[in-house]
Amino acid sequence: MHDINQPTGVLPDAFTINSTFKIDDQLMMYKGDLGDDALNIIDVKSGKMLYVTNPETGLKTVANRVWLLHTIAKGALEMVSSDVSKHPRVADDLRELDLEELKALDPMAPARVGLLFLLASEGIVSNDPALGGHIKRIWSAKFTSYGLCPATSTVRTWLRRTDPERPQLADLVSMTGRVDRPKRLDPEVTRIVEDKAVWYWLDRGRKIEDAFSAAVAAVKETNIERKAKGLEVLKAPSRETIRREVRGIESRSMWVQKFGETAAKRHWDAARGSITAKRALEIVQIDDTVLDCIACVDAEHRLPANRPYLCIAICVATRCIVGWVLSFSPPTASTVAECLRRMGTDKFDLSPEWIERYPVLREIAGKPSVLYSDNGKNYIAISTVEVLRDLGITVRRAPIGAPKSKANVESFFPTLKKWLLEKLPGHTLDPKTLRELNLNPEVRAVLLIEELEALIQEFINTYHISLHSGIGTQPAAAWLRSIKAHGRLMLDVRKLNILTWLTEHNRRLTTGGIRFKGLTYRSTREVNELLEANLPGETMKSRLKGTAACNVQIKYNPENLRSILVRNRQTAAYVEVPCLQQRYADGLTLHQHEQLQEWAKNRNLEFNSEEERILARHNLNLFIEATIPGMTGRQRRAVARFTEGSISKAERHEAEIAHTEATSSGMGPVLEQDDAAAERTDAETPICMPASGKVAQGGSHDSDTREIQDVDPDFGSDDDLWQSPPDDDLNFEEDYA
Repeated sequence: MHDINQPTGVLPDAFTINSTFKIDDQLMMYKGDLGDDALNIIDVKSGKMLYVTNPETGLKTVANRVWLLHTIAKGALEMVSSDVSKHPRVADDLRELDLEELKALDPMAPARVGLLFLLASEGIVSNDPALGGHIKRIWSAKFTSYGLCPATSTVRTWLRRTDPERPQLADLVSMTGRVDRPKRLDPEVTRIVEDKAVWYWLDRGRKIEDAFSAAVAAVKETNIERKAKGLEVLKAPSRETIRREVRGIESRSMWVQKFGETAAKRHWDAARGSITAKRALEIVQIDDTVLDCIACVDAEHRLPANRPYLCIAICVATRCIVGWVLSFSPPTASTVAECLRRMGTDKFDLSPEWIERYPVLREIAGKPSVLYSDNGKNYIAISTVEVLRDLGITVRRAPIGAPKSKANVESFFPTLKKWLLEKLPGHTLDPKTLRELNLNPEVRAVLLIEELEALIQEFINTYHISLHSGIGTQPAAAWLRSIKAHGRLMLDVRKLNILTWLTEHNRRLTTGGIRFKGLTYRSTREVNELLEANLPGETMKSRLKGTAACNVQIKYNPENLRSILVRNRQTAAYVEVPCLQQRYADGLTLHQHEQLQEWAKNRNLEFNSEEERILARHNLNLFIEATIPGMTGRQRRAVARFTEGSISKAERHEAEIAHTEATSSGMGPVLEQDDAAAERTDAETPICMPASGKVAQGGSHDSDTREIQDVDPDFGSDDDLWQSPPDDDLNFEEDYA
């Protein structure tokens, strides 16, 4: 502490240029005399000129000699050694520079001054709730040429740095990179922060929060030791400090330690060249992904169909989507085949409004020269490779673990998610967010599959007519110019169907058509043609008795059950047979159909269980066996003739059951009983034996030489006898012979 008691009006000798002192623990620096007793005193922390309040007027004025001497007289001023490090704001005396030099030093400084001046002129202060809106309004009107609008927190920092009513250019010059910033962390804390940042990169499961917690714990342990030694307690670092240190040492080698070589290669290594094309359909990239939404398949019950898979094919030259498939089962070779099928045919299913305004949208289709894909199982399958070879399409594979090589199709998926999927009901988030928001996407899934497909098609149409930053024009316009200049080839869809549809052998074809997967496929002309061609070669064993039938080979598309292909044995060609339930089967995948069948089964179980139905059938069998126990079919017919013959119900008597006591020999006495008849009435009737010889071996009924016996009228009429149905097999053999 220096002796500063001096005569009134004269400053102490200790007050020299750049001398520092404290007033109420606030560090100040004396920069010189401004004239008229005004003093240039700087607040070291903020770098602003000090203004004091006049007790008589209540207005703020520049600190003057009278105020300073009065403060000294009260003992509120403490001189500080001049060796104290200067604050970065006053390291260079910017006030000694002229206006042009300050502008050259920081071109943004005039914009800061102008912004603060306009805020002050409108009476807007730093704690104004609408400060952010005022900043954007003024900046967009006056200072857009200086770049982006500053953040509200940044402007509040500027307001603290200078006098808001009289902002000084020197106070608002950025000092970033011009002076050394003071270290705010203790060296021991800095060492802990650096250690925990390295610790974060040593294990895959460690998060920023884990490194932050470990650093706080380490500082706490250090403080225990320092307290024991009587040292000052250290302040723990913030989470942001840990995050910046972690990101500051991020490198490829750190990624290898934490995530492995494959992940580091994908994240750090540049793409191996670029895939470019000069004309439409020269190269088509194909890929699939799981969509972040849940659709419904049953309009009546709103049953969720889980998350759908989307397969997309995009033209590299024009960025047009030439084909896409939505399915609810993991992608297979059939999915690729269906995407090729849609890729190779014009889009006739678009709405008339789109076709009328943009006819080119219907023509975004054709045969690609090169199909570029990753190494997924559905793309490297032998069936897929052979189909592409037969169609004359070259196959190219992306390097393993290098998704950047097919960036065109990969970048489309985030675009679809951002502009469509996130706006849909049933959109799925990560599990943590779902728990926080108490959301269940299956409950919110109110879209039908048809609605989801329509929305995706609408989005693709809009995408085709929007400007694409990668090619500088609309994809549809680029496609139109390309096909006018180079033309396009189309796929033979019928050949593709035969090559790609799945095969089923020994399916039964009858006059009623073909039953397959619970659906009926029939067309009168096609069925008649196939029966005439396939029936002559059918074996006798596999034929049916009551109708023309034969076993045939069929092909079906698991991505669309609207029709099947049936093979003609004579011509070896395939005939298309449609499903009778076209409204149901058109566009329906096998997976969806099986789900509907399962749900229908579950709905039936709500009435009664399968176990209950099986038990009911078993009880019926027991009732039959108890009614006529141990009898063959012939015996049951005899009972039927006996019970339903000429004997009237009035003449029938219930049998009486009698018991007798057993003897030691195990035999009881004979009970008296009434005979049913005194003598047999059919004693003279010849016994009717089964046919033998040629008839028994399958011969004609005409060869039976037995005489037809007269029926005893007392036994009953012909109507009372049980008669078996006609033998269709024998009739067929008779006619066929």
